[in-house]
Amino acid sequence: MVKRHISKLLALGLLGSAALGWGAPQAAQKKPKDTQEYELINSVYKETDPNKRLATLDQWKQKYAETEFKEERLKYFMETYAQLGQLPKAIESAREVLGIAANDFGAHFTLARLAPYAGSADAALLADAEKSANSLLKADKPAHVPAAQWPEVKK
Repeated sequence: MVKRHISKLLALGLLGSAALGWGAPQAAQKKPKDTQEYELINSVYKETDPNKRLATLDQWKQKYAETEFKEERLKYFMETYAQLGQLPKAIESAREVLGIAANDFGAHFTLARLAPYAGSADAALLADAEKSANSLLKADKPAHVPAAQWPEVKK
């Protein structure tokens, strides 16, 4: 029964991530260090198999520990771990994103939706999930979400 709920939440999360606008990094503001990093970023963006995407993310992190795209990479890790059902790693990635961008809607959404299914009664995790859920209730519409979709995304 729990697996069925997790599957539904993960499917909802995939739809939510599309609505949240997680896509290609904004090249106008940030630049890859070289052609190889550019190719890794594009590979991550284009890869549909989460296992292959995770391998590429690991390669990118190993070769380019310091990158202008650290936040975007963490978001891809977060979503990929969620897709693979690796909830503790998805939650840890969400916490890392929030360490960089405290008001990140996607990270709050991930933390709030996955924490109840992480199989942990850790008080800090539950407090973080509650804080994220409360942040979502008060959240302003992210700039990349169309106004017509916001009421549905916010549910």
